[in-house]
Amino acid sequence: MNISINMLDVNDGDAIIVHLERSAAEQLVIIIDSGHKGDWQRVTTVTDPILKKANKSGPDLIICTHYDADHIGGLMKVVQHYNGQIRQVWIHHPGLLLEAFKLASSVLRSEKAGQQLLLSEASAFKSTLLAYNLSYETKQLVLESYEDMLEFVNFLQSSGIQTREPFPDISFPGWPELKVLGPTRTFYGSLLDRLGSPANVLIAEMLEISQNEKKRSRQIQTDPCLFLDSQNKSGVTAVNQASVILEITADEKKYLFTGDASLESFNNIPNYPESLRDIFWLKVAHHGSQKNSTFQLFNIMSCKHAFISGRRHLDEEVAECLTKKGAVVRTTKTDGDLVFP
Repeated sequence: MNISINMLDVNDGDAIIVHLERSAAEQLVIIIDSGHKGDWQRVTTVTDPILKKANKSGPDLIICTHYDADHIGGLMKVVQHYNGQIRQVWIHHPGLLLEAFKLASSVLRSEKAGQQLLLSEASAFKSTLLAYNLSYETKQLVLESYEDMLEFVNFLQSSGIQTREPFPDISFPGWPELKVLGPTRTFYGSLLDRLGSPANVLIAEMLEISQNEKKRSRQIQTDPCLFLDSQNKSGVTAVNQASVILEITADEKKYLFTGDASLESFNNIPNYPESLRDIFWLKVAHHGSQKNSTFQLFNIMSCKHAFISGRRHLDEEVAECLTKKGAVVRTTKTDGDLVFP
């Protein structure tokens, strides 16, 4: 079976198109995330020729790995572009995140109207924000992206498109080569429980963006794998940890798509670590952030090829440690749009 992978350069975001071809009559086109809100046309521009080659009007499967604006932002326009020609959309039920979407929307609506906040929760949220040293740009980015996610969730519910929650017990009809490794239903439920209040969800996202704007450096002579393991791995949000981890097998080679999965996400995969051994092609988690990777994890995976979509999140030691392990590493930061093979 032939496989081609297009990873688009959407800054610190993910937009991936996968084309599987058993024969002229058996082909599958998958979109995994669609970058930020303004990236959707780049996704369709790359996808449309692939669909034409496969004699299809729309992608067979669209996967939303998790509810982050740099992954889900462009999806609504992508879904609208294909106007009912999509067979399935895989997306988790947002749970408490839905209330965070609504809170963000409420705050923005009141600001745009120049009105005082009447909802006690929204008013308390605005007061709580004052305790954090967050830029106006960071706060608006999160609020606007969460309002967009509310719009997308509502749109999907009214669209009539078949949606399924991507857990290890589901499959795509006729394509056993696709396998969801994580999260399990139990792990996903535990992550929703950790979210706390809707206000906590929004603040956690704002803090993560703020912290990632402050990058640290290391001395060049330091061993990259040792340095990678010496760094603090805390601070990955529950939203990121809930990322879909997808394995695709082609010609007995494993291709792993990881979203923004954390170390805990990988540890909670059934049959870990055996299920992660001998990966041929790896989409490195969370845009190459050191918080989501260790030397031990790379040892287990022993990947031959590694693609990284990131700029601000990308930590040098991640790419360098993979290279030291023998992987061919490519990044959108250096090479722009990436194509495999």
